[in-house]
Amino acid sequence: MAELKAEPSNYALEINKNLVIDARKTGSSSLGGRANDCRKANKDQKECKGNNTKFVIDKVRKKARIKAVKKIKKGDEVFVGYGQSYWRGGKNKKKK
Repeated sequence: MAELKAEPSNYALEINKNLVIDARKTGSSSLGGRANDCRKANKDQKECKGNNTKFVIDKVRKKARIKAVKKIKKGDEVFVGYGQSYWRGGKNKKKK
């Protein structure tokens, strides 16, 4: 059996310390992999009004999806909170 090696990813959603979902591997069908986080600095610059979705995690199936928490009009950008661990440079974030 081939050994699997973890690759750093800016598209990783850490479910727990043993489970990470990498949106790079979900193909073009992954809307969640394209969603950005609307942070305070972005709001201050009027780049966004806030996150309009949230992550819904299914630990049993080892899957995640995003769910709208505000009305999203056609053409609106999708925003979802990445979580504090992402911005602190979590272990799965690509080193620059």
